[in-house]
Amino acid sequence: MVRKNNKKIAKLFALLIFVTLCFTVFAVPVSAEGSDGSSEQEVEKSKLLFLKDMNTDEVVPAVVEPIYANGAWNRVHSNPATFEKNFILSPEQKEYSITNLEKVISDNLTPDMSDLEKYYTLAIWLNHYVNYDWAFWPSGYDFDYYSHQWDAYGVLNERKSVCAGIAVVYANLCHAADLPCKFVRMNPYNLDHTINYIPNINGHAYYIDVTENLFFMSKNANPWNPLDLAFSYIPDDQIPDDGSFEYCKEGDNYLPSGIKQYYGVPFNKWFAEYALHKNTKKNFLTKYVEKGSGKRGTHYASYKDYPKQYSDTEKPGLWFLEDFYKDPETIQSKIINKEFDEQLLNISGIKGSYDCNTSSDLAAAVSGDIAIKYFPSSENGSVVARAANLTEGTDYSVTCDAFNPSTGEATIIITGAGEYKGEYQIPVRINSASVTKEPVSKTDLVYTGEPQALVEPGTAEHGTILYAAYNKAGKDESWKKGNPDAEPSQEPAVTYSEEIPTATDAGRFDIWYKVVGDGTHFDKPPQRLKRVAIIAPIKPKILLDDITIEVGEEIKLTPVLDDGRAATFEYFSEADEIALVNDNSVLRGFGVGTTSVLVSAKLQEEDPNYGDPEEAEIVVTVTKAKNPTKLEARTATVKYGDLGKKAQTIKRANLITVSNKQGKLKYKLVSVNKGKKSYGKYFQINAKNGNVTVKKGLKKGMYLVKVKVKATGNANYKPSSWTTVTSKVQVK
Repeated sequence: MVRKNNKKIAKLFALLIFVTLCFTVFAVPVSAEGSDGSSEQEVEKSKLLFLKDMNTDEVVPAVVEPIYANGAWNRVHSNPATFEKNFILSPEQKEYSITNLEKVISDNLTPDMSDLEKYYTLAIWLNHYVNYDWAFWPSGYDFDYYSHQWDAYGVLNERKSVCAGIAVVYANLCHAADLPCKFVRMNPYNLDHTINYIPNINGHAYYIDVTENLFFMSKNANPWNPLDLAFSYIPDDQIPDDGSFEYCKEGDNYLPSGIKQYYGVPFNKWFAEYALHKNTKKNFLTKYVEKGSGKRGTHYASYKDYPKQYSDTEKPGLWFLEDFYKDPETIQSKIINKEFDEQLLNISGIKGSYDCNTSSDLAAAVSGDIAIKYFPSSENGSVVARAANLTEGTDYSVTCDAFNPSTGEATIIITGAGEYKGEYQIPVRINSASVTKEPVSKTDLVYTGEPQALVEPGTAEHGTILYAAYNKAGKDESWKKGNPDAEPSQEPAVTYSEEIPTATDAGRFDIWYKVVGDGTHFDKPPQRLKRVAIIAPIKPKILLDDITIEVGEEIKLTPVLDDGRAATFEYFSEADEIALVNDNSVLRGFGVGTTSVLVSAKLQEEDPNYGDPEEAEIVVTVTKAKNPTKLEARTATVKYGDLGKKAQTIKRANLITVSNKQGKLKYKLVSVNKGKKSYGKYFQINAKNGNVTVKKGLKKGMYLVKVKVKATGNANYKPSSWTTVTSKVQVK
């Protein structure tokens, strides 16, 4: 998603946009109770389980360029090929991704969970597991680079992705659990962003945005309109319109539940609040209606019953074939018939270069190093997501073709044998310098005012590595920013050196390297590292302490930056009903409770080496305020003639005026005097409503009536102390 730092949008939709998630494993209980609060017995899952990192060799896929149409460059989401990144993973990366997606399902879901609980659990798992790839998005996508930001491998292995990759992987997870789910892009002419569409939870459709921390939205609470529904084959009559999980925050703006706030929260607790609307003061749009999938053990909507992403007629077969392979029907046939295919054959062990003088020597050298797996494979006439280890001589043979000692080029041919058919060709180099450890760009540097090395150096065999760097700040990239007359720029001329490139100022740096062979080995052509080196600007810290205030109290907030730089500040309260900060930085308490207030800042003076501070979060605790109930004495009149007939009642309002009452009132009669003489025996007060009864026989005159009054307080105000009010009763 191409993002803008627009706090007003964040306030309007109550979004916590910046997804910076922890990688540590921590417990997230999964409910053992039914969605209706019942306590069905089950094999309880006590925590969400997270995968461990694995090191695998990577293949760098092709770059998806933006498309120029309708007078603008429409960035990555405008190209449907963006969403086919799983297809161009290597077989080894596919195997890793599919295996671990299924492991997430087996570790975290149980058959007796409802569909809704499964969607809930997977959203929390993914939101917690993946880190948004901010290095890839500094102020717009860097299309010159691609490192699995849009595929399952990037999420599962690198734990980094952008919105499109997160949405694709959420769909992968759902499909692995036999749950229908699609990814939906925004209209790419308006916004580069992707979310998910769930076509059937209990008869209702919903959107979900794992990237932006948003559970189950309908069109009422979707902040990213307009959606490109045609892209995902969503008919008009299936647009989500159920607002059962959405509540009204301000005016008519309906908001969905967040995700991060429910880490560690059992499903049944979330369900009670956001479906059954219990234990909450939120004003929900629609109540959730039970039909099937909310009930534990009921599998209401199968993935196999819904059309796949790019067709409104075809039905999915094996989920991993649909999600990871082009032309899955043909691939399925090849797997069953054991035909070699570039999407299916894992080949590892081949070195970067061999010192050989004949084709037979090269074939023999490769045979000694190579390992081949066929993934997925067939079992009893069916496709399974399981690798088969192949054996040379039984399942395949190795030969060499196009051997050219003068250029160092050759081709290894893997030919199927026995049950296996077809061949697979691999280009290799002979007598060439080779990289034994690839250099790595440094992406976590921060400006210090001193030169810093941009690369972790690599190592080479039979040659020397030379490096070059280019500061991308000087590159004309107006073609990425909507200039229709600009063209994608070519790579600049650079100078190579054995010295590791350094830089002082903050910036993003393209890094190239090449290997110059020794006297008996060929050079290795220049290559650009897949990630830029980054020296990030210093981000000052916002200094502001946690605050405790009373209901109704106002405090002027005075945050500062730790380096003393001038900045303007904005605020966002997670619970406006507890506390809110206005545009003048005045914090006011509205209700007893605790909430977080996010504080953001923008530097008043731009400096490329200093960036806007990270958001700070303070805890605001609002306590009960002193009871503001006010009392005022009045003079009531009683006719003497009426007292001669029967006792008279004076309403409290005629004797005591009460304003700003907080809580119920209690009353005690203290005394009644006329001059120095007491007449208390003629008066009686109702302790609950404050009405005063005057008995028969009281003579004419002015009487001073002293009453003690106490307000009991309420959720936001303390009880008051007993207050004495001296009112007057005139009998005439």
